[in-house]
Amino acid sequence: MAVIVFQNPAMSVPGNLVPKALAKLETVVVIDTMLSETAMLADYVLPGTTYLERYDLNTHWVTWPVLALRQPVIKPLFGQPTEYEVVAALGRRLKLTTKDGVEFFYRGPLSGESIEHLTQWYEDYLSNELVHGAPKITLKELKTLPGAVWVDRKGTEYEKYAKEVSAPKLVGAFYDGSSMQDGTGVYDKPKDQKGKRLGTVFGGKVLKSFDTPSGKVELFAPSLAKKNDADGQPVNPLPVYEPRQWQPNKEFPLYLINWKEASHTHTRSQNNPLLLELKSDNRLVIHPDTAQSLGIGPEDDVWVESSQGKVKARVQITRRIHPEVVGAQHGFGHTALGKNAKGRGSAFGILNRCLSDPLSGQAVHKEICVRVVPV
Repeated sequence: MAVIVFQNPAMSVPGNLVPKALAKLETVVVIDTMLSETAMLADYVLPGTTYLERYDLNTHWVTWPVLALRQPVIKPLFGQPTEYEVVAALGRRLKLTTKDGVEFFYRGPLSGESIEHLTQWYEDYLSNELVHGAPKITLKELKTLPGAVWVDRKGTEYEKYAKEVSAPKLVGAFYDGSSMQDGTGVYDKPKDQKGKRLGTVFGGKVLKSFDTPSGKVELFAPSLAKKNDADGQPVNPLPVYEPRQWQPNKEFPLYLINWKEASHTHTRSQNNPLLLELKSDNRLVIHPDTAQSLGIGPEDDVWVESSQGKVKARVQITRRIHPEVVGAQHGFGHTALGKNAKGRGSAFGILNRCLSDPLSGQAVHKEICVRVVPV
């Protein structure tokens, strides 16, 4: 079973395997404000809530940590449950428990009390996140702040490695060597008991040092040498460059890349008429020398082809891209989502293979080679 909330993997995941993968599941539920491509593949679609109806925490990062509470201005327009109510109610029906056997969605994480009301349970959950996070305040206290916004007055903390470890944390600490020798590691218990590193001795003090096994900047990471990547290959402990698997050739001589712009959010906003006034589609950007060599002019329609398929696109010619590269903004080319989005621009993801980076696990969006031919 899959429960997909405000995500559209049918458009955002490279390749064309998502529909096949979802079809293998017994049940697919999508919660969204629009009938996305993924929603069209679901067994059940529940109406989501807009930003004016939501109740959640939002984090922001400028030059200091900021956390804000988004509070509902109106109740959900169609009387539907909010996303947190759906998740909590489903968790209760499934009797999901903690590792201690406590039903998670009934017991308040902060109060420890049994809470029947879904919103009250959720507020206790939010308070727990706040109290045990950086703010160290409850939800009720957050609401008393101007705009229900918490700002870390200390700002971004730099050089944390040089911060001295407090004396209470060093009570009973294990020193892996002389307590006066620079470079001695300090642990909460002996290393052979899987002790956690607290810091490193420097200048007669215990400083936090770096959050690595050695406490130092590690250009060579011995811990990685013991691991394999997702393809089963040994991980190189050095930060070496590995050439991409898919290289240009005579048949597909151009790199295809994509990017995101401030005019739209991923694949979600292409049905918004106001944003479409800012950016109405995603032209295929190509260098003028490359366009001339292919017999392509400004605003021409072209076929973009890879070993996985082909997509029709309209061209924008500019010197702001490398002659060996073509590219376009990600998020367009919908077959659903709404009347404004449908059929607008091109979806280049189907030209790719459904691959993940073997180290990070991130979807590989730019490992595509293509040819471009006039229509």
